[in-house]
Amino acid sequence: VNSWTLAFSRAGETGWVSHDITPTSSCGFVLDIALYQGAGLLAGIGGRAPLVVTAHGTDVENARRNRAVASATRLTVRRAHAVVAVSAWLLERLTEVVPEARAKSSVIDCGVDLDQFALRNVDEARTEVGWSPAGTGFLCVGSLSERKNVLRLARAFERRGEGELAFVGDGPLRRALEGRPGIHLVG
Repeated sequence: VNSWTLAFSRAGETGWVSHDITPTSSCGFVLDIALYQGAGLLAGIGGRAPLVVTAHGTDVENARRNRAVASATRLTVRRAHAVVAVSAWLLERLTEVVPEARAKSSVIDCGVDLDQFALRNVDEARTEVGWSPAGTGFLCVGSLSERKNVLRLARAFERRGEGELAFVGDGPLRRALEGRPGIHLVG
């Protein structure tokens, strides 16, 4: 079950939207917006449409550290019909700041399904994808952006002086990573 299905299921449980709504429908709600940032706060304050917000780690940590952000987060949660947390741990931290979030929250874990992605023979897996690193193989999957600290990872890898690092993704820092010894860019 994907996160859209779970979010729409949660929305259906609240009684404000049916289970057969699709992400492309113009049903008038916002999904996966930051709890306190721009769109989340504006929708929380002025919107009339039902609102589903997603709590991400940065959102919750900022609310824990900053009273103004905590106030904005409380306002957004109060306005939301449902809150999605990306882990049970994160939901616990959110409810420390906004206790009323618990009653309207669901956890949609964005982690890896270990049953679907079970460990297998490393050599066979590397042969299948055509990657045979000299030494230790390192893999980073995600946006090649400052927020993901890919340049810092590349520098740490270079200091190690051994193995190969593959980045799977694309983004504004791609050129800064190109041509570095032992670093491969895929995607």
